[in-house]
Amino acid sequence: MNNPQPIWIDCDPGIDDAYALCLAAACPELLVTGLSAVAGNVGLNATYANSRKLAAFLHLKGPVCAGAAGPLLREKEDASLVHGAGGLGFGVLPECSEDPGGPSFLDALYEAALRHRGELIVLAVGPLTNLALALWRRPQLKELIKEIRMMGGSATSGNHSPYGEFNVWADPHAAKMVFQSGVPIVLYGLDLTTQTILTQQKMRALERPNPLGGFLKGMNDFIFSTKNPFQRPDGVILHDALVVASLVIPEAFTYQSARLDCETASKESFGQTVMIFDAPEPNASIGRTVAAEAFYALLQKMADYYDGCWPPTP
Repeated sequence: MNNPQPIWIDCDPGIDDAYALCLAAACPELLVTGLSAVAGNVGLNATYANSRKLAAFLHLKGPVCAGAAGPLLREKEDASLVHGAGGLGFGVLPECSEDPGGPSFLDALYEAALRHRGELIVLAVGPLTNLALALWRRPQLKELIKEIRMMGGSATSGNHSPYGEFNVWADPHAAKMVFQSGVPIVLYGLDLTTQTILTQQKMRALERPNPLGGFLKGMNDFIFSTKNPFQRPDGVILHDALVVASLVIPEAFTYQSARLDCETASKESFGQTVMIFDAPEPNASIGRTVAAEAFYALLQKMADYYDGCWPPTP
């Protein structure tokens, strides 16, 4: 097997973030070099605590860092109605030891980028505040990071406003900075993620008789409960896990180049992701289609991995 692909995950756990981390930890093709938490689905205290608990639960070895507690300019809003007040629905994880402190997010990401010069891929599955600040304060990162793969945006309609997808809408000024940074962007928006609706039967099949299965059951119970006002009648979408999957089953995805920007001036379309496909000077590759059954097969492999290997191999 080739050397695993080094990745850094910037996240706001979040139910689908948690699925993304569980998937990444189960894939030998990937090396998780570190995690950073950002305010998004819930506040930073919760996303950082969830990131630490998930890293310990999944035996991830890299640093876990707290990032930005809110967006650059706009007022903070969250998605706790979708993910629960604590971010993980009814999912319960063991408590972590007291936070020992450690390197700042900026230092830890920079060190990982130096260690894997030109090879590190950043997976951004929350608002882009952390990355906007990192690229501003450490401009050398632009030459060190291979690319940013992100869940966010939409070429059509939004899920948090008529035009805005939540991750971009939550901090559109940060999104604009990242899009204009010069770092190659690979974007997985709602037009792609909504191709992978998972029925309750499929989600329940991932709940195996091990500690991870119990955790997944708690999140699934919340997803499919009446307490979730945004529950789709036909199933659930694990938006963030698709970004991880794109590195493991690349043959399941197709892409189109585009010039990517974000609307920050218009009140009506504030937070809209602007995509000009096949522009003469593209700055992004946009995920257009995904083989839904291949994605679900990968989730089944994840469940099989933990079924035969608990605790996970460090």
